[in-house]
Amino acid sequence: MTPVELLALLEPTAAKLYDRHMGVAKEWFPHEYVPWSRGRDFDPERPWSPDDSDFGQGGWKLPDAVRASLFVNLLTEDNLPYYTRDIHGIFGGDSAYGAWARNWTAEEGRHA
Repeated sequence: MTPVELLALLEPTAAKLYDRHMGVAKEWFPHEYVPWSRGRDFDPERPWSPDDSDFGQGGWKLPDAVRASLFVNLLTEDNLPYYTRDIHGIFGGDSAYGAWARNWTAEEGRHA
């Protein structure tokens, strides 16, 4: 059995799990956690520095596991257009995987 055949076989379960997730998921927006008033416009003449974040305040250090998860998150966000294209190409937009990919794209768009 190929990986695509296995995923096709699992699609009914994926659809149920997707529906369950959507039934309990709470929509959120970045400004609910980081108020607009804390933001700044991007200035290409001023590079980012650690002082621009709250990390390190009061001796607090970003744990290695959190830093690693942020790194992986950046990789998946950068490659999201390719993942979405492949998912739609293999399974179609009307499949459970297509719905999941669209939702994933919308979610990533909130904090891109």
